[in-house]
Amino acid sequence: MKKKLDYGTILIVGMVLSIMKKVKKIFVLLVMVLLVKNVHAECGYETQAKLNSEAATIKAIYEEQTGEFDSSFSCNDGQGECEGYNYFKISILNLSKNFTINVKSKKFNKSFSYSDVKDGVVSFDLNDIMETHTFTFDVYPSTETTCPKKKIRTFYLTTPRYNEFYDFGFCQDNPEFYLCEKYVTFENMEITDFMDKFQEYEDKKKQDEIEKNKDFFQKLGDFIKEHKEVFIGAGCTILVVGGVVVFLQVKRRKDII
Repeated sequence: MKKKLDYGTILIVGMVLSIMKKVKKIFVLLVMVLLVKNVHAECGYETQAKLNSEAATIKAIYEEQTGEFDSSFSCNDGQGECEGYNYFKISILNLSKNFTINVKSKKFNKSFSYSDVKDGVVSFDLNDIMETHTFTFDVYPSTETTCPKKKIRTFYLTTPRYNEFYDFGFCQDNPEFYLCEKYVTFENMEITDFMDKFQEYEDKKKQDEIEKNKDFFQKLGDFIKEHKEVFIGAGCTILVVGGVVVFLQVKRRKDII
């Protein structure tokens, strides 16, 4: 006959098995910690400093580009050709095999690595240029390094928006006015607010022109006063020379008669 285990024995066996499971988990955890430590053992101060220095050279720029519509797109009620559309090309420079970079904004989130580099840059297109966009760039060490995947740098790039007033006639005539630039970062404004600021600019422009003319005549008057002896002498000389010329001409006529 098989001897039945009493309740106490079963309880002891269960406790032993539970302890063995916990010991096994602790052992596995220790092994993992040691492995991770060994993998990143070479990521010392010098290596990290070099990565930080190299990461500091990574930057992003934007450039205006013109795209072409495909043949199925119709413009001007089908009566004319489409002139194309503008967009921004965002380029990430100096991204080496030592890094990966995550780029995100309100409507964009993507990671890039050295495999995405073409002709020395990583680039993507931004077609929505009717509003401003701020991109956040988070730089991480890649698997090519011996350092853990911990963010080592963050930088930003803000792209402007297309100015709806740019094509207006008064902006074409006054391209130097800051509210007339093609791409701007200020918030959208009502046409009435824009016209008020433009009128202020026009008034100031006219006033500056008046002051400029005043300054010219003021400086001219001051110059004459400062050199009045010269002008008086020159005037007398002109009068004397003119008198002599007239006298000689009159005398010559009398001699002929």
